Amino acid sequence: MPSVPAPALPELAVPLTSPVRHADGRITAPVLVDARWLIAQRDAVRVIDTRAAASFASGHVSGSISLPLDALLIDDSSRPALERLAVVARTTLGACGIAPTDHVVLLDDCDGSAALGAAICELAGMRHVSVVQGSGIDMWRVHGGAITEGPAEAATSTAAAWVDVDSRTTSIAAFEDLIDAVVDGAAVVLDVRSQLEHEGIVGAPCCAARGAVP
Repeated sequence: MPSVPAPALPELAVPLTSPVRHADGRITAPVLVDARWLIAQRDAVRVIDTRAAASFASGHVSGSISLPLDALLIDDSSRPALERLAVVARTTLGACGIAPTDHVVLLDDCDGSAALGAAICELAGMRHVSVVQGSGIDMWRVHGGAITEGPAEAATSTAAAWVDVDSRTTSIAAFEDLIDAVVDGAAVVLDVRSQLEHEGIVGAPCCAARGAVP
């Protein structure tokens, strides 16, 4: 396997947390983990890499699954659309060889796709999902994790295991939930975009509108 040099990056601040191992082999782990935790628990989890296919091919965690989020992104965030997304996500995860009872750990290169991918996994019905904080692939290299180059390997489908799995529609807020939050004060709306986007000075390429929700 080609060796990829590791960039010099600072340590992550997330503390290591010892997982609880159950009789059926699954583990209970924090929602946010770091690369050191992943290295220690690598054999107990499935790793999903949400970067673009080209980035995955240039170097990825050995044995990880490539799942770029482009095919799962939707413009409609209504409740019916999220239910359709859950169905598509189950089909996609099954095709990648992921079972609903697996514990998955998602990582990216600090573009936020791992966190979104985790929410989609939960929407599909998964209950054991963690995310590597920050640039997971870079920190994996820093801590000496094995790196493999090349495209993703073909996986054995686990579609049958998803047949009776129900969606967890509360894992992602629908547009109707946002309306309720603003009109009825049912929840607090947090804008996690940049300050310039929040103030309407710049706009994101994916969104023609500028400014913030009142």
